[in-house]
Amino acid sequence: METRNSERKMEVWRRGKFKFSEAFYVNPEGLSGGLALWWSSEVKLEVLFASKNVIHVFVKEGWGSFSGFISFVYGPPVDKDKERFWNFMRQLQPPGGHCWICLGDLNELVGQSEKLGGRINSSRRFFNLQSFLFDCELIDMGFKGVRFTWSNGQLDWRHVKERLDRAVCNFSFRSKFQKAQVIHLDRVGSDHCPLLLCLEYCETRTPRSFKFEMNWCEHPGLLEVVDKVWQPFVEADNCMPDFLVDNLDAVRVALTKWSKTEFPNNAKQIEKLLKELNEGDEDVLSDSIRDNSSLCKPVSVEEVKAAAFELGGLKAPGPDGFSGIFYHHSWCIRSVRYKLLLSGRQVAEVRPARGIRQGDPLSPYLFILAAYVLSRMVTFHASAGDLKGIKLARSCPPLTHCFFADDSIFFFQADFGSCEKMKWILDAYCQASGQLANLDKSCLFFSPNTPDELKAEIVNSLGISHAAHPGKYLGLPVVWGKSKDEALAFVRDKLIKKIQGWKHSLLSHAGREVLIKAVANAIPAFPMSCFKFPKKTCDALDRAIAKFWWGQKKEEGKIHWLAWSKLIKSKHEGGMGFREFSCFNDAMLAKQGWRILMEPNELWVKILKGVYFPNDDFLTAKKGARASWAWSSILEGRTLLLKGLCWSVGDGASIDAWKDPWIPGAFDCKPRPRPLLAAGFDLKVKDLICKGRWVLDSVKRWFCDEDCGRILSIPISVTSRADKLLWSPNRSGSFSVKTGYKLAIGSKKEVVQLKPSSSFSVPDHLWSDIWSLKICPKVKHFMWRVCWNALSTRENLFRRKCSPSPVCPICLSEPESIEHLLFFCGWTRSVWFSCSLASKVDRFSISRVEDWCGRFFGKSSPLTQNLQALAACICWCIWKERCSFCFEGKPVDPSRVAAAASDLLNAFLLASEKGIGSAELPVYPSLHVPQWSPPSEGQVKVNIDGAFLPPNSAGVGIIFRNSAGLVLEGCCLACPASSSFMSEALALRKALQMARVLNFVSLVVDSDCKPLVDAVELLSSSPDWLCASILDDVLVLKKAFGSFLVRWIPRSQNLAADWLANAAIRGCAPLVGCLHPHPLASLLLEDSRAARQGVG
Repeated sequence: METRNSERKMEVWRRGKFKFSEAFYVNPEGLSGGLALWWSSEVKLEVLFASKNVIHVFVKEGWGSFSGFISFVYGPPVDKDKERFWNFMRQLQPPGGHCWICLGDLNELVGQSEKLGGRINSSRRFFNLQSFLFDCELIDMGFKGVRFTWSNGQLDWRHVKERLDRAVCNFSFRSKFQKAQVIHLDRVGSDHCPLLLCLEYCETRTPRSFKFEMNWCEHPGLLEVVDKVWQPFVEADNCMPDFLVDNLDAVRVALTKWSKTEFPNNAKQIEKLLKELNEGDEDVLSDSIRDNSSLCKPVSVEEVKAAAFELGGLKAPGPDGFSGIFYHHSWCIRSVRYKLLLSGRQVAEVRPARGIRQGDPLSPYLFILAAYVLSRMVTFHASAGDLKGIKLARSCPPLTHCFFADDSIFFFQADFGSCEKMKWILDAYCQASGQLANLDKSCLFFSPNTPDELKAEIVNSLGISHAAHPGKYLGLPVVWGKSKDEALAFVRDKLIKKIQGWKHSLLSHAGREVLIKAVANAIPAFPMSCFKFPKKTCDALDRAIAKFWWGQKKEEGKIHWLAWSKLIKSKHEGGMGFREFSCFNDAMLAKQGWRILMEPNELWVKILKGVYFPNDDFLTAKKGARASWAWSSILEGRTLLLKGLCWSVGDGASIDAWKDPWIPGAFDCKPRPRPLLAAGFDLKVKDLICKGRWVLDSVKRWFCDEDCGRILSIPISVTSRADKLLWSPNRSGSFSVKTGYKLAIGSKKEVVQLKPSSSFSVPDHLWSDIWSLKICPKVKHFMWRVCWNALSTRENLFRRKCSPSPVCPICLSEPESIEHLLFFCGWTRSVWFSCSLASKVDRFSISRVEDWCGRFFGKSSPLTQNLQALAACICWCIWKERCSFCFEGKPVDPSRVAAAASDLLNAFLLASEKGIGSAELPVYPSLHVPQWSPPSEGQVKVNIDGAFLPPNSAGVGIIFRNSAGLVLEGCCLACPASSSFMSEALALRKALQMARVLNFVSLVVDSDCKPLVDAVELLSSSPDWLCASILDDVLVLKKAFGSFLVRWIPRSQNLAADWLANAAIRGCAPLVGCLHPHPLASLLLEDSRAARQGVG
């Protein structure tokens, strides 16, 4: 902070009031500027540089155990001087290992969150400090005290606060002084808060407060102590809150005295027990197969109670010191009583036996119910006309309120009637629920055309302040600026700030990958699901991730050995699987478009429809002349959505046979007409269907031969259900951001050829082989870089003009290429020969390292998994030994490298065995092979099976049998299908059709296809969206039976149906009414014998 005073005046204050023995000054220029540094005589420091903006010193001793550099900063307030100043500050960065602190009035912010009030800053305001911290690898030390260090002293809406003062340090300081803390002191005579930096900060210890201990509940005398203190309160029959608080105080005192006598200091006993436990047998594991029966039992009331009581019993207690375990153990909530008073006298008492009551541990449900009441109150008065909501368009439903947890937004017209009714609703709700609205955190926001007089009257009536900028709701600003890039600057700032907190110099590439995928990629996810980010913003996010991935050194970025377009490819394609934010943005917006299609009755969908496409459907809606940013963004997502949508054929009435996508496997799922045949005439898919079958002549007349085969394999609904849209890239038919992102990446015009060079093609399996190695992640990442030639060898550095010579620094005879470093250098040959592999390197057999990796790590490799992992570890240790030689001057030692590689592999295998062994369960051999079991008396069991022969042939086998095992009916049918799951689904649908014709009432269906059983019984998503119409038919047909059950069985219980399905696909199905063929008869006889013996 500037002093604005001359050296003479500062000296008067130093000697008179502050008593510092040493001083250094930078005089002000006119009425501004000026710096002063005071210190005591015990501190030995040297001023290295001084200017009007910084005093840079080296502290030798005297300030605790600190020794290092400190920069006392007064950042320039004028924009034109800032870039030059921060570039100079980068030059002050000390060499590695020295502590460095920068503190003072930096006159810069890291992000918009460090400002309160005033106009929203441009992202350029944050760039200087963000880049300085990133380039110099500095960490914000945080603070204790007030959040903002500067205030402009204005009132009302002109009041602005900012955090201009801070202290940042490098990792060397933070690792040595982990307890160092910055404290924001109170402002005295200035508009800035002073900063106090303590090297060894200790929290002020307060007397130990009362805490209810869990082990007290195990003592039989606890309830006696509580009851003795509580009984007078119960006899007094006074339920006032003050008496309850006083009685809890009495219980606290009694329990404190009681615990001192019953529970003395047990530290020695605890230590003894822990020692016995550590020496005990760690391999105690129950392996009784009978334990499975207890896991399969229905959940009991006692188990529900036990689970509920496990929630939060030992969480942080309240101000009275009683944690949840006290109430769990000592209070019986089932004995809650309500007393009815009339004219102050008790007239009745109610003892409820069930239901949700105040005081129960189910209080969150009370909150949800209360919030629902508030919603119903607002909706009721809006319907009655007392509260006028906002209608964004004539055909839109009125918008009155939005709730999320305890945050609420209410929308109503700025008139006195709506204002008074809103106030009455809130007062009535608060009075009935016991909740209160926090008016200090609430605000009013008016539309621009609201008169100022009306605003003031409504503010006075509601008692809520008016805010020009309402802030954020669900993490997004309520009011946006004109510039999209500036509006989204908070996302970029948050991502960069998060990355700056991770010191990439301490993380391996494996650690950086985890942080990027788990944390950094999630930061812009929600904003990207609402708005289309400008390309500039997406590129900035991509650059920040790439910069963090490759690391950075001082003010210059490290070499990016691979293009970002390669890193965003999947790992099995040679990339790292990082997100390309532009495509991810499109996938998130396509998800919103999918929700519009699937959830047309949601309020937000109705509002969008009323505003933008009241007379159209979403897929054909236009942008409009005054489209909002959100609507324009959703239309961007619709472009991607249309690329993957495909119609599932039902009755065919909604599908245009020429224009709509409806043929799986065809280009864009759209048909091609026969040559010399126009496709302009109107043709619906329903015109190609007759009586549940494709009209073969029509299909062959209009469509090409390839599409004819695809069309005939499409199953047709037998229940004439309506057509529906499905997402074709996902087998389940439902949209997922993952499949949408893959489609967006695949649709990019520039296809990146993932090859290190044009003369050599990397084996397709190489990348999968590397990532499947049984070795620690850092070695996998190293081998990935090896195969991409992305190491800083002398040859690579020389090619990029970063090294004067490409010669190997160890042998000084050949260029240091990847192959030379790992295999051909003299000392590395000794490593390979002296290790467990005992490999003699043949120069002529290793032309490229990618070829060597493909042969060593591939499935055809003669090496075991452990030896493959050892080879990778040797490569890693060779690189580490080379780096030690280059940067630390240590001579290379082949035997040390071989030993280090073995130690690294053994440590990983040992850790893996411990991790896996704790989760392994014993596998018990089956006692017998399950066989077919008959249904109960009065039921009919049908066994179904499907067989599939690519590309589109299938067979269906169906057998109906009664409780005696007698065959009632059967079916063996050949049909077209596109997958094995479709053949199973066709078998189930055919079985239900036959059962309905045969008038069976109680039906049990056995199938050996688990996904089919789950899709029907559990109503889970279909594994194949092509079967959507079949499964919809099944769900309709099963309602015709009085009792219906579908079960999964192993293949051994379904042999007869399996034989029929395979016979149908081979074209040798038995004729209906004929004797069963010998193989089938033998299977049926075996099943009936098992039924009579009760096996199954």
